[in-house]
Amino acid sequence: MTFVLEYVLDGEGYILIDNEFKKAEKGDVYLLSPNKEHLYYSSKENPYKKIWVNFSGPLAHSLYKAFDLKDDIYKNLDLRDDFDDLFKLEAISKNEDIIYPLSTKIITGMFAKIKQHIDNFDQFDNSIENQIIQYFINNYNDDLRLDYISEKFNISKSKIIYIFKNKFNLTPHQFLINKRIEKTKILLQSPLYSIKDIADMVGFNDSNNLIKTFKKTTGKTPEKYRKKN
Repeated sequence: MTFVLEYVLDGEGYILIDNEFKKAEKGDVYLLSPNKEHLYYSSKENPYKKIWVNFSGPLAHSLYKAFDLKDDIYKNLDLRDDFDDLFKLEAISKNEDIIYPLSTKIITGMFAKIKQHIDNFDQFDNSIENQIIQYFINNYNDDLRLDYISEKFNISKSKIIYIFKNKFNLTPHQFLINKRIEKTKILLQSPLYSIKDIADMVGFNDSNNLIKTFKKTTGKTPEKYRKKN
């Protein structure tokens, strides 16, 4: 069983990774480890052209683990020169004692570039993630819709949902409701604000909506909560 590392020169195709088909297109690299079942095929409309290397052995497994890599498609990762360097080795010698250390050095460098690519993406992703979460916190009383957030932060709606599910195990809507309920509890401690005032302040459409949502969340009406607190 061998590792597979492929670079898409042109066109597009689909790779089954962890029970999910992912799209690979021009400029992408994908890494597949042994001992896992993979399925990949080319697009009929725009078939891909690709170059690849297969490699195996204990060192390959150690490098895969050391760089904390995973089977995935790495978008817009240019490893063309690294592949060309590997292919040039065949013209240098057929002696494995010469080829092995040189190819190991190149593949180690390729793994390092993949790891750097992952880290750079994670830093970008975390930055966007924090910005979106903070935006929800700062604007909890606004009518926040996924279409608007998606356009504002240039990110898909499914990715926004993933961020909240991954970090809080809540949908964005549930997170927003929880923030509004938290603020409602604080405002209910003051006799200065009516239920209608609070509904307007925290972003519910009307007092009836606040009462219904508050009771569903806490098991008490706002008035009962106010009396006990």
